[in-house]
Amino acid sequence: MPEIKKQFTGGKMNKDVDERLVPSGEYRDAMNIQVSTSEGSDVGTVQNILGNSLVNTITYLTKNARCVGAISDEKNDSFYWFVTDSFENTKGGSGVVDRILLFNDGIIAPIFVDTTQRVLKFTRKEVTGINIIDDMLFWTDGVNEPRKINITRSREGTLSSGLNHTRLINDAQGINYSSAVPIEEKHITVIKAAPSMPPTLKSKTTYKEGSVNNSAQDLNFSNLAASNPQLLDEDQEINSVTITAGGFLGVNLNSNGVPIPPPTTAPNIQVGDVLLFQEEGFNAYPPENYQVRARVLDINSTTGLEINIRIQLISVSPNTPIVATNFNVVVEEEGYDLFSRKFPRFATRYKYEDGEYSAIGPFTEVVFIPGSFNYHPTEAYNKGMVNNLKSLELKDFTSSDMPKDVVLVDLLYKDEKSPEIYVVKSIDPSDDAWSAEGSYAGLLGSYKITTENIRAVVASNQGLRPWDNVPRAALAQEVSGNRIVYGNYLQGYNLDVNPSVKASILPRNSGDLFVAAKKSIKSLRTYNIGIVYGDEYGRETPVFTDKDSNQIVDKSLADKSNAFKVDVDSLHPSWARYYKFFVKETSNEYYNLALGRVYDAADGNIWLSFPSIDRNKVDEDTYLILKKGLNGDVVEQEARYKIVAIENEAPDYIKTSFTQLTKPNKYINVSTKDVFGGEGSNVAKEPTVGSMSFYIDKTIWVGDASIAGKFGQPDLEKQWSDRGSAELYVSVVGDLLDAAASSKRYLITDVITITAESAQSTDKEVFEVFISSPILEVDSWISTTLNSSGATIDISETTHRPIIHKKEVLQKPEFDGRFFVKINDTEVSRKYLKNDFKQDVNWQVIASADILWLRDGASKDYVDGAMAPVGNDLDLAGEVGGTTGNTRSGQGESGRGDFEQLLSANTGKWFIDQVAYAGTQSSATGNYSQIQTNSTLSDTTSNQVYFHEDPPIVLNISGGGSTEGPYGTGFSKAQIFGRGMQRDEMNPSDNYANDRRHRLTLSYSGISPNNGYGGSEWGLPNNYWELGTGTGEPAQEDFVNNIKEGSKFRMSADPDKTYTITSFTKKRIYNYRAFIPEPYVTGGHDSHGNNSWSKGNWYIDLGRASNRRLQFTIEYTIDGGNLSDDLRNNDAIPLINATTSGELQFITPFDSDAPVPISRFPAIFETEPKEDLDLDIYYEASGRIPTSFSDGDGALLIPPGSTLRVPDGFTDAGFTVNITASSWGNYNSQGNYTNNILNFSPSISSFEWAVLSYYFPTEPFTLQFDTPTGSVSYVEFNELNPEPLIAADGGYSQTGSYNGFVVEPSGKNDLNWFNCWSFGNGVESNRIGDTFNKPYLSNGAKVSTTLDKKYEEENRRYGLIYSGLYNSKSGVNNLNQFIAAEKITKDINPIYGSIQKLHSGWGQGGDLITLCEDRILKILANKDALFNADGNSNVTSTNNVLGQAIPYSGEYGISKNPESFASEAYRAYFTDKVRGTVMRLSMDGLTAISNHGMKDWFRDNLKISSTIKGSYDDKKDEYNVTLIKPQSPLPEFQAIGVDYSNNETVSFREDVKGWVSFKSFVPENAISCANEYYTFKEGRPWLHHVTSSPRNTFYEKYIDSSFNFILNDAPGTVKSFTTLNYEGSKSRITPLLNESEVLISDGEYYNLEPRDGWYAYSVETDLDKGQVPEFVNRENKWFSYFQGKANTINFANYTVTDLDESSFSSQGLGVLNTEPSSVDNGLYIQLNFSSVNSSLQVGDLVFYININNSLVGGFTQSVNQQKLLFGEVAAVGETFINVIHDNFNNPNPIPSVGSYIMFAKDNSINTSNLKGYYADVGFRNNSTEKAELFSVGSQVVESSK
Repeated sequence: MPEIKKQFTGGKMNKDVDERLVPSGEYRDAMNIQVSTSEGSDVGTVQNILGNSLVNTITYLTKNARCVGAISDEKNDSFYWFVTDSFENTKGGSGVVDRILLFNDGIIAPIFVDTTQRVLKFTRKEVTGINIIDDMLFWTDGVNEPRKINITRSREGTLSSGLNHTRLINDAQGINYSSAVPIEEKHITVIKAAPSMPPTLKSKTTYKEGSVNNSAQDLNFSNLAASNPQLLDEDQEINSVTITAGGFLGVNLNSNGVPIPPPTTAPNIQVGDVLLFQEEGFNAYPPENYQVRARVLDINSTTGLEINIRIQLISVSPNTPIVATNFNVVVEEEGYDLFSRKFPRFATRYKYEDGEYSAIGPFTEVVFIPGSFNYHPTEAYNKGMVNNLKSLELKDFTSSDMPKDVVLVDLLYKDEKSPEIYVVKSIDPSDDAWSAEGSYAGLLGSYKITTENIRAVVASNQGLRPWDNVPRAALAQEVSGNRIVYGNYLQGYNLDVNPSVKASILPRNSGDLFVAAKKSIKSLRTYNIGIVYGDEYGRETPVFTDKDSNQIVDKSLADKSNAFKVDVDSLHPSWARYYKFFVKETSNEYYNLALGRVYDAADGNIWLSFPSIDRNKVDEDTYLILKKGLNGDVVEQEARYKIVAIENEAPDYIKTSFTQLTKPNKYINVSTKDVFGGEGSNVAKEPTVGSMSFYIDKTIWVGDASIAGKFGQPDLEKQWSDRGSAELYVSVVGDLLDAAASSKRYLITDVITITAESAQSTDKEVFEVFISSPILEVDSWISTTLNSSGATIDISETTHRPIIHKKEVLQKPEFDGRFFVKINDTEVSRKYLKNDFKQDVNWQVIASADILWLRDGASKDYVDGAMAPVGNDLDLAGEVGGTTGNTRSGQGESGRGDFEQLLSANTGKWFIDQVAYAGTQSSATGNYSQIQTNSTLSDTTSNQVYFHEDPPIVLNISGGGSTEGPYGTGFSKAQIFGRGMQRDEMNPSDNYANDRRHRLTLSYSGISPNNGYGGSEWGLPNNYWELGTGTGEPAQEDFVNNIKEGSKFRMSADPDKTYTITSFTKKRIYNYRAFIPEPYVTGGHDSHGNNSWSKGNWYIDLGRASNRRLQFTIEYTIDGGNLSDDLRNNDAIPLINATTSGELQFITPFDSDAPVPISRFPAIFETEPKEDLDLDIYYEASGRIPTSFSDGDGALLIPPGSTLRVPDGFTDAGFTVNITASSWGNYNSQGNYTNNILNFSPSISSFEWAVLSYYFPTEPFTLQFDTPTGSVSYVEFNELNPEPLIAADGGYSQTGSYNGFVVEPSGKNDLNWFNCWSFGNGVESNRIGDTFNKPYLSNGAKVSTTLDKKYEEENRRYGLIYSGLYNSKSGVNNLNQFIAAEKITKDINPIYGSIQKLHSGWGQGGDLITLCEDRILKILANKDALFNADGNSNVTSTNNVLGQAIPYSGEYGISKNPESFASEAYRAYFTDKVRGTVMRLSMDGLTAISNHGMKDWFRDNLKISSTIKGSYDDKKDEYNVTLIKPQSPLPEFQAIGVDYSNNETVSFREDVKGWVSFKSFVPENAISCANEYYTFKEGRPWLHHVTSSPRNTFYEKYIDSSFNFILNDAPGTVKSFTTLNYEGSKSRITPLLNESEVLISDGEYYNLEPRDGWYAYSVETDLDKGQVPEFVNRENKWFSYFQGKANTINFANYTVTDLDESSFSSQGLGVLNTEPSSVDNGLYIQLNFSSVNSSLQVGDLVFYININNSLVGGFTQSVNQQKLLFGEVAAVGETFINVIHDNFNNPNPIPSVGSYIMFAKDNSINTSNLKGYYADVGFRNNSTEKAELFSVGSQVVESSK
């Protein structure tokens, strides 16, 4: 065995096997070496390694900087790293600056700097997931929101100095670096903010401002034509009624009828406009029954609110009034109504700079302008439920709360009937709409919708995306399948409060007074109201409900406009930025049905007739709820009816008709006696009770009707004989108790003509009529009629008439297009459904009203020119026909009480008007008229006033000396009265014998709406004054429409007296307030009363319903010509007064063949939803309501333009203040800027505030604002904020006025949410036209639900969640979209442990590698596994983003060290700390690469490492894993004996399948880029493998290269190792120096100069320890020899290292029997023995052990103590030795008797070879230059076997 030779071609360490078994070519340990890879061709050599060099000093980083993450951008040969840096400044302050830095092409540049600690928020923990997608950098750290920046823009916004905070760059909005917009956290989060508010709506029923509800007063088309013939064409003739189409007229128009507030300019009429004229009183908009249509040819003049135009008539209706009439005039719109059959909603969404679209913001309420209720059963749809929208503008969509990084706003549209959402317009900053003025100063964005055309459809999933469920934090991140995937993520919040909400129902803000249908909450429903909280990024909780939040809306509220009031009684969660309310109402659909007709059923029930188009609305399981009765009556009773039967055709019973064959004239003076055959004293044979036949006088019956007393009817016998198979019936009609009566019908069995005896003349012919059954008792009145006093009236004094009927079963036209529903006939149905025609033989009532007779005692009766006082206004007895009145009426405050008392029973009343009034509204101008002083006379000289009528009525104030007007003298304050019932002489020459004019003054007061109103111009809209459709009194339409020429009327209590209207006038009356100036100052007031408007209640009372009445002066004639039968002599008049009403009926001749009439205001039924849908769905019912104003969210609650509601007492006292919110945030009274200041304009003084605040409750009080969206918002008032004055230098002062409220959020909330429109008559609708299957109003556009378990923060450690797709080619970036409604999550089996790392690469086939604590999984991406019967799987493509999770074989995971992960190409490396392994994942699955010679070492060291960092060195193809130990060992590892002070890096190479070497660099992070390897220290990058840098030098710190190898040939033989040689580069030379550092000459020349190189620093066999002197070069080989290991004394504590007690160099001297003694003056200690070991020499070291003997189990046992160093041998005798003992430094005492003494020789002198089975040799190289070693050899001699 001459020589053992070792080469190192294995190139790896092996620490696992026994030293004797280490394979050849491998080594035991290594530091800073490399084998088999080198810069040249020296493959197979051991070399020291190249060091690293600092890429750049980066002066703005301190020594405290730390790299917490890095990523390589191989596409651009760049890399980015994340640095957090703490610092202390010169002022003693400290802080943290976070940065993202870029290295590219040798240049380092900061691309993001955060000096605020609020944006990047780096911790000193590792950023665990980083990805680059195109120009976007994504990262997550498990602590903060996942983040993303655009690299290019971030770099553009960052100065190269690295000291300034990065600024936002948005070229689209013109934001550049100089704009100085700092980037905030919200700009870099993956989650993107959605719009927080819907666009503001400006909807109109016209395209043109100011063109709605104009008015043409006192317009008479016929008069205009007659008086302006020059306006006509030459060939046009004047028609006596009106002019024909094509004519030309001049017309004055004004703006009297426009909505609140009144206009300040004339109507916006332009040449070419087409105008529609509709008679006032038919106020439905748009006008459906216009009379005149004309085109504007010229505009002649404009004065104030009036415009004079010339028009050409296009069409003229025959029913155009021919008297002076007020007309409503509107401009006919071109085109069509927008969304006429739709319920549109609008919203916005943002597009951000990198192409991400936000979630869709809140939707508006539906943009739907209903009309007045108009649901006629013959037209089968509700015209009021058609959208009258003509013009729509969306505003405020680019306002201040819009994020600065938005580049585009999409205006979105959604129809209720479809889930699809459409883009109407995409607005970018270059579009004018972007910067157009919004709804208020400072608000931007305005776009006009002019068409229903849409640009594009939004992806269907966007409607399911109320917010993005981006994790709050995530530990793992990866890009897979063009999506961002997060793993082990955090979502939700811990709810640190118990939400409590209380709900109630309140009247809704009236809104637009001119829309009859009001937004409301559907009655007969149960509602649950819940609260949802949202964080600063828009993530929202589920719905939280409260038992006090449930509400049932009673049926009695159906005619109201209702809203929810919701109060939050609990604190808000600390993390919540805002809250919303959601409403649950899950009933099925419902429908309205308009009743056509009601018929009796054979079984006592009733049949209801409905249009056939409504057939699908009901079935036999349906319940009907009666909501509105005939003629507008609200039905508050339950009125719930089960459908008994349904017939699609009319049942035979109701098709049976009794056609009236005869119609005798009631007004021919023929008595009942004569009709039934009587004459003179001859008794008639009338139909008496029990009789079965009776006579009818033939002469009277068939005689010529033009002759008095004759009926002119067909021959009755012939009718009988010609009847065929038809059945004939007879009945009698006549008088009964002063009212019309009708008998039952009796079947005729025969009719014959006979001659009856007559006492006065020849016998006369009569018809004898035989009937099938005797006359019943109920018809006894025919022969024994009683008068009102109960006395029998002889039949000669009555006028009964027989009527002949023909029974037929007919399919009448009224049955066509109808289906029939049978319900029970109840008291409610009889009251509200049966139209009482009150028909008699001649008349049928077509409209009626109960009227009172109101007479003030101070009024006058005006009869034939004479005025008789009724009495005085204090006499309220009121006796019919007497001289006293029954009513007090007055002016001012007392007058208000009078009239409100009169109207207290009802909201509106008809009455015969003989009461006072204060003024009228001029029909010419529409302005308020007042009683004023004469402009030419003073108040004191004339005492006369006049009233604005035409001509003026002059009245005397004081009662003396002036001309008496038609109302007499002596009236205080010009009190004027209605004329009641008036009879005027017309021709005094004949003593009024034949010619009189009769008038009735009939008024209606209490006209809805009941609204106090004042404005900048004095005028109330037309709808305040009119009755019927489109007004607040729609139920009066039938009645008021019959006040017209030719209408007949009567009083029901005296039905025989009828009257015909010949003409009428209409006047608008103020009852008790007319803006009368006080005091009366001559000429002191203009026509508007501008000096009196602010007089407290005078101002408010004008618009009250109790102050307004519509007065009709009706001129009539008496039917029958009896002048004494006028109304004053009507028997019904004495029966009525101020409290007892009588019925005035409009009548028309009765026709029994006519169909059962249909009311213009039919009864309305509503179907009851059959069942509630058991869905826990809540609909969004409010916008965002901020929990605090400190974050600048105040505008969410009170946007600019909102107006303060002042207390009622303030306005009642006559004060006025208009406070409008303008903005949020200002300097407070201390000069500090705060966001909880609500600024308003105009400013107010302290006095004004003192007056206003007097009427508020005690502080703190609640301020209430009406917002532009129609909602009501509340805030708690703290204090008034003075208006700040900010100087140019930033100084703060106060102006003395106030322009802000310091406020806090209030828990009070009025919801603007609604789900129906209420028409005020009990009818509620939510459907277009109330037509089956048409679109209907849903409960909302966005939904949420409750959670069936406790809501809390979820750390989904086993979960994955992924985003939408990214496609750079198509411009799709959905990486911010995490739609919770879709399948975007995947959970793995919890037994695999939490997810720590995600990886996707081509080596994994595109699948997602999921590294869990305890298992590694492959999750198939965009595919899934199908398993065969044998258990094998096949992979198939699917739409699943994440498919089957397939565990890799091997029970390994990544523990909790994702930072250990590194990858290259298809391989991935990581550690499993728990199992003590290092793993590789490759094509062949998982491999424990720590088993390649390092198994035990990693098992021991991974466990005690706090951080394990992995990286891959592309240049050397090595996986570097760095183990960072804790500052102090964990208790469980203290006994292991591992050195915790060293943090270590070790490298694995695939080509050698092993661990090459330890490395002396311990980086913060490391990456490879462009085939270079970089590590980071103190936040700075260091480039490795730099040839110009000293070798083995890392971060400017040098560490030797070293390695240990084993000489283990013939491992079963003990060998003597004598020499050691190596082939390689230079050996180290250490000069021999003395203690004074002076060279000692030993005769050799090679060690004179020091030199770095290889040296053997340790040699150890299993038996010996040794050392190797310096190598000597011999023929390019380096030689040395083994020698023993010199003992090394540590004089610090007097211990010896390298002492081998098992070798021959350590021997004993024996037990010390005598005490040691001092010799040579204490220089030595002498120890005496019986003999001394001959091997002992001077220089040997002496040790001793104190031995204690103890008795153990009865035996003496020696217990060895610690071996102690005594000193060095100075002299040796035969029986003694002298030992040098350092008394001053040696802490060991002198041995005593009984101590065992031993010695140890110096091995370096006494040992020339080392014995053992193997030798462990350690080589080291201290050179900073390249050093190589090829092989090592040793001469050995066999020692033993």
